[in-house]
Amino acid sequence: GFGLGANVRVRLQQHLSAYGGWEWHRLSSRELLPAQTTDVEETGYTLGLRFDHPLRGERAVGRAPSYWLRAGATYAHIELESAAGDITFDSGHGLGWEVGGGLAFPLGDRLTLTPGVRLRSLTRDLGEGADRASATLRYVTVGTGLVFRF
Repeated sequence: GFGLGANVRVRLQQHLSAYGGWEWHRLSSRELLPAQTTDVEETGYTLGLRFDHPLRGERAVGRAPSYWLRAGATYAHIELESAAGDITFDSGHGLGWEVGGGLAFPLGDRLTLTPGVRLRSLTRDLGEGADRASATLRYVTVGTGLVFRF
């Protein structure tokens, strides 16, 4: 699958920031429903804490290569879409979680490249009435971001 997102960070301490934002992830499945290709979309908000620390020495974060770790909550919903793009089900929003880590490489005074890996999990009820069942969408994202510092 693939995804997009944007978030804002506010530095709380030298190495600690709070983040919040919005993300959309799309995954395809040929086996979720019998004889159907179904797209699974998770869309929602993220909120958490991020720890950044230089790889060497005590140089300031943002001026030298560093590593980052983050953990937070998600408030998202799961949509199931048919191959034709029709939404066949929407779970409604609920709480989930994410953890991740990666590296940060400054590309100048204000721009940083941030590749990383995250594990995300969201449990929601899918279906209606007697067909209702709890489902957990858990997946790993591998991606890269661009950070612009104001």
